Amino acid sequence: MSSTCNFNKVSMRYADNMQHICAGTIINAMWILTAAHCFKFIKTPRDLLIQCGTNLLVMEKSRHLMLAAISAFYIHEGYNPTIAIHDLALMRLKSNLVFSDYIGSVQLPDGLEQNNYENLKVVLVGWGSNKTFGSLQRQLQKVSLNTVERQTCGGQLNSIVHRSNLCAGDIHKGQCSGDSGGPLLFDNTQIGIVSWSLKPCASNPAVFTNLSYYMKWIKAIVEK
Repeated sequence: MSSTCNFNKVSMRYADNMQHICAGTIINAMWILTAAHCFKFIKTPRDLLIQCGTNLLVMEKSRHLMLAAISAFYIHEGYNPTIAIHDLALMRLKSNLVFSDYIGSVQLPDGLEQNNYENLKVVLVGWGSNKTFGSLQRQLQKVSLNTVERQTCGGQLNSIVHRSNLCAGDIHKGQCSGDSGGPLLFDNTQIGIVSWSLKPCASNPAVFTNLSYYMKWIKAIVEK
């Protein structure tokens, strides 16, 4: 993994102790995209704050760092944690972000077709641990991976991988604790959201929510 600078990524935090829960991405000035499983212990929007404007996970003094409050969150109505499908959610901010050199939005699929994204070189970005039971990373990291065909992935994970998911990994490289909710990128477009993987980290391909299957849902929520 290597350090990276990318200012459309956010850290989703508990409001009472500022502990990092999950990553997320800014899709426009009012909305944040993340994973549904990140809300396991969240009861109300007041439980959350969003840190943006910095690639550092630690809260150091910076005139660019911003903490944003949440007014509402929307978990996909089909989300099922038992079989890990429809693992995505949206958060609406209380006030619009002001875009700058340090805060911007990510590009999403155009939604014109569903894509399985097989046999691609992709990039995972996040603050997750660099090893099983390791520590979160201080600086935002990126790692290059390969997408894996769903049936092959399911066989390696001994699990059914739903058609609305995609898999990616590489030898000794992949997601780990703290990466949940963050983006999988292809050609600077976010095509996936970190959903789940097996321990030890990077021992098998990881599973991502395939955003090409959910653009209508995202658009419907954002345009309410």
